[in-house]
Amino acid sequence: MMNDENKKNNEQEEFEKEQEKIEKEKKDFEAMIEELQAKLGESSQNVKIIKVEPPTKKDKIVSVFANYLVALITIISLSGYMKWIEYDSFWSVVIFAASTPILEMIIELIIEKYFFKYILYTFGLIIFLVPIISFSVLIFAFPFIKINDYFLAILVIILYMIVKKILVSFIRNLFKGKKQVI
Repeated sequence: MMNDENKKNNEQEEFEKEQEKIEKEKKDFEAMIEELQAKLGESSQNVKIIKVEPPTKKDKIVSVFANYLVALITIISLSGYMKWIEYDSFWSVVIFAASTPILEMIIELIIEKYFFKYILYTFGLIIFLVPIISFSVLIFAFPFIKINDYFLAILVIILYMIVKKILVSFIRNLFKGKKQVI
């Protein structure tokens, strides 16, 4: 009983410390913006500073759901249309398609957490490697999936990335109600 109360108090203290840290960072950032505007002086009329709100919990949930749904539908439909893989049954493709977005999300989280500076160095282009890595890992991990044609496999991965980006952006815009850059 006493341990539960201590644990809750520790969690509350950590939460409060984290909130104080966030508030301090916001104030420091606003001070940096004011300092930059003061340094720019009259030329600051040509420079616009835009504050972007972080995504809400609803935005994140919609994004995960949209990614998963679009990936599932796209991979299954491309596998049916182009015979780029050989598989035992339809359920083999469904398992492959269901695993792909999960592995993509895990790889993206790892890259964002541990290799964030490389995202900045490459201006985010490193994220385009995620579907290629996930497809490669899953094709080797699942013995019931075999590639028939490597050219078609590359084409499917490229089409998958394009279609997924367009449809996920469209779904996000439907739920958000605002136009967003693809």
